[in-house]
Amino acid sequence: MTLMVDGVVMLGDVDTNRIVLAGSGIVGSFGLSPLSPIDNEPWPCTKSVLFQPDDAITLKHSSRLFLLGAVDREIVRPCLGSYSCDSLDHWTENSFSSLDWGPGDLDELLSIIDHLFQHTSLLDNHPDLKSRLMRLRQKRAGA
Repeated sequence: MTLMVDGVVMLGDVDTNRIVLAGSGIVGSFGLSPLSPIDNEPWPCTKSVLFQPDDAITLKHSSRLFLLGAVDREIVRPCLGSYSCDSLDHWTENSFSSLDWGPGDLDELLSIIDHLFQHTSLLDNHPDLKSRLMRLRQKRAGA
């Protein structure tokens, strides 16, 4: 099920636990708790949300949408989040991860690996990795 970004995105109204949230804009809430099909009373749930931003989706941290880190979240690349709702309309972010690597992410990862190996003798046991890291250092020195 695909929903579009809006100030309030009614996740609880959707009869699936897997949702795609597309578009751009600010989301202040995921709406009301879903209703039980047995007694029509609010009940807790957990939903997986695949974010597919056109430009940027901003989730606003609040008491109704409690995000990890307790700060607003700006989403500019495909990401996956898990959100639980209690029966009182409070949504809590359980997990959040990017599904896409940006152009600088690989270089950053290689820099971290390079830094770690500079301080150990592990590179002596991995000549191929050592060679690649040496080429990376040379490339960066020439840039």
